[in-house]
Amino acid sequence: GKWLATGSTDETVHLWNTATGEWEHECIDHSGKVQSVAFSHDGKWVASGGTDSKVRMWDTASGELLGRYIGHSGYVCAVAVSADGKLLVSGGEDKMVWFWDPATSDYLRKSGGHTEYVSALAFSAD
Repeated sequence: GKWLATGSTDETVHLWNTATGEWEHECIDHSGKVQSVAFSHDGKWVASGGTDSKVRMWDTASGELLGRYIGHSGYVCAVAVSADGKLLVSGGEDKMVWFWDPATSDYLRKSGGHTEYVSALAFSAD
């Protein structure tokens, strides 16, 4: 891929150009450590989640903030994007998986079942 996204304890997301090895965009809006990042299927945006209990969406071409997803009652430990790009999910300290519509930034639903933090998320390719 053209881009590499990194999240840091410095509360930022960096978008790196893999051809040059240089970071091109510093994405600043989190007010806590960034715990997880995940790209959209087409690479046009990246989601990030952190200890500020929020999920953000960033434009990869410009580094601009595209959306804020607010709902978690604790740290966001993991984010993932479906293969078709129609779902963004986040999980964390509140033991819940939150489902979001990345096209509208709307909350869709949440699901529970874990007795501890949700620390990882992954969609199947189908």
